[in-house]
Amino acid sequence: MKTKKRLISIVSILLSLSIATSIAHADSGMYRMYNPNSGEHFYTASQAEAEYLQKKGWNYEGIGWIAPDTGEKVYRLYNPNAGDHHYTVSSFEKDSLIRMGWQDEGVGWYSAGTLPVFRSYNPNAEAGAHNYTSHQFEAQSLVNVGWHDEGISWYGIDPNAQPHLRNPLDSTERLNTLNRLRSTLRKDVLTAGDGAVRAALSLNADLTNWAQIRADEIAEKSTGQSVHLSHENNKNGMPAWANASLFRSPNYDNKSIAWGPEALYYEFGVDADKGFNNAVNFWWNEYYTAYGNYSHYLVLSSPLANCIGFGVSKAANGAIIVAAEIAYR
Repeated sequence: MKTKKRLISIVSILLSLSIATSIAHADSGMYRMYNPNSGEHFYTASQAEAEYLQKKGWNYEGIGWIAPDTGEKVYRLYNPNAGDHHYTVSSFEKDSLIRMGWQDEGVGWYSAGTLPVFRSYNPNAEAGAHNYTSHQFEAQSLVNVGWHDEGISWYGIDPNAQPHLRNPLDSTERLNTLNRLRSTLRKDVLTAGDGAVRAALSLNADLTNWAQIRADEIAEKSTGQSVHLSHENNKNGMPAWANASLFRSPNYDNKSIAWGPEALYYEFGVDADKGFNNAVNFWWNEYYTAYGNYSHYLVLSSPLANCIGFGVSKAANGAIIVAAEIAYR
């Protein structure tokens, strides 16, 4: 137990040393990270810091909110004894904690906008005693199991209102998952595969923009309990170079089937498109359960594509929409 606490403290010290580089200086997506050993949630505007923590075993939990570049100051403090961080807009609370031995790490980001971030307190926790979330359902769920409701901690901007600030870590994780699956392939049942390993795909900015446009328009059309998941208008947002690009692949011959270029996915719930229940795994497993001879698996396993883009959007009814577009370039 002492060894585990020592490791937690070392990581926390490293975080405190790097804090100056993670302060939000422009509208920034706040990465939400979770330490399964200490129970601490950590928030940072730095993608590099978030990726570093992932490599150290922290769980990435998405973008918590968008922090604006101006507004009320949100102070960040570090407890060298428990090894966790605290965040507050109250200068009185900040000064009180400093007198108790907490370290002042300055302004972490700013509070403004219309999206409330709720604060909950766990009276039984040694570290990670506070949880901050923009999801009222999550905050209420914690209260239901004994946490204390401490109201609204600050305000931010809804990430779904600013698609260009969505978290790029999601796309990187999807790509890594997809390329691991592609590396296991030797031949497709329904395509003219020659037994060769599928080449790894790379993320493409034009395809990412195309996929985002598609995800946003599907989300906009989804109302009530229905999701307008359709490949109609699938060329909306398509870059000119991507039109029929799969036929230009050196792997194409007159026996090949150019499946694609689009894969679509939707799910409801707080954990939609997270962990194993993500779009890529769904698309991949769909091949074994799909009716007829088509599934999105054939889009992602295409031997003709060498690049891909992902788009994510949230509909008003709570559905998470994920779109993928493949091409050869």
